[in-house]
Amino acid sequence: MKNLTFANEEIQKKAEFLKELIKDGGKFQGAYLIGNTSVTLQPKKNGCPYGAKDDVRSTTEYSILLNGNYADRINKIRIKEEKEANFVPKKVWHTKLFDSKNGSIVAKRSEVENGLPITEIYLFCACASAKSYDYTIQGKPATDEEVTTIKFYKANRSLQASKSQGVSEENAIIVTTIASSNLIELRANNQVVKF
Repeated sequence: MKNLTFANEEIQKKAEFLKELIKDGGKFQGAYLIGNTSVTLQPKKNGCPYGAKDDVRSTTEYSILLNGNYADRINKIRIKEEKEANFVPKKVWHTKLFDSKNGSIVAKRSEVENGLPITEIYLFCACASAKSYDYTIQGKPATDEEVTTIKFYKANRSLQASKSQGVSEENAIIVTTIASSNLIELRANNQVVKF
């Protein structure tokens, strides 16, 4: 395990609690969570009226998969699709904290690799399904018209994943990171925890 430092005791306790709750790096498992998360939108160049400064968010219910090896799962799909099993994920902004192969608890790579205090921890998971509601823009409830616009410009994550993974869109694995500070509820290992 890496020599980890945390920005404060609350973040450290949450990391240790989540590690135990999901049995980080243990058995591949399904879980359910509710979070208040940023909405991934198409870029403004595609006509989307919202950018990062608009802080478009929604309450989202996720059915997720934890403790899996992303590259291994993609390569199994590639084999089924009669493609070469040579998928290697690109280096991303986060790194696994406790289990470098199958772990689901991650933090900012820049903090961990530079020995800086960890300011937030995230759950890295594959999304089996997601249902969003209660949209907000800059913290204010979105109007019906704004919700329609948000839904129209929501990014097609399956298509994006399909292209980067080299698999068909219907077999693409959508992965996401959800900040622990955005968790509302998590159900894992026969436990229900509200945050």
